[in-house]
Amino acid sequence: MAKIKEKLTIGNLAKASGIGVEAVRFYQREGLIQEPQKPTRGYREYSIDTISKIKFIKRCQELGFSLREIKEIIAFNSKQGSTCSEVRKKTIKKLEEINEKIENLKQMKKSLEELKCACDKGKSALSKCDVTKCFDLKGGCCEKD
Repeated sequence: MAKIKEKLTIGNLAKASGIGVEAVRFYQREGLIQEPQKPTRGYREYSIDTISKIKFIKRCQELGFSLREIKEIIAFNSKQGSTCSEVRKKTIKKLEEINEKIENLKQMKKSLEELKCACDKGKSALSKCDVTKCFDLKGGCCEKD
């Protein structure tokens, strides 16, 4: 069985994380991951733990979080001098934002389901649907018959 290296070059880190080398550098510039010290000889070496951090960042992006938000979430664990009450307040705020996004996604899903249903019924039913109004109306995007 092959032994997993404890340290990775930037190319191996990128490959193992499913992103490109430039994305790794971008995350470094944004302060999402730390750039290791450059040794006098050779290449910078990244910790194997950086893979899971990058995968976390990518998943958060897929879920719609901005890089600023992701940085805040990561900081919950690692910010020096943070108190539990400070982290708790920020965590509660982030949970409220997530719950609001979930409610908006549920409304969007309902509107898209109505739009699909209207398409199934034909062109005249479709003309009564405006998916762009799905957040304006609590009942959905289609006019009721």
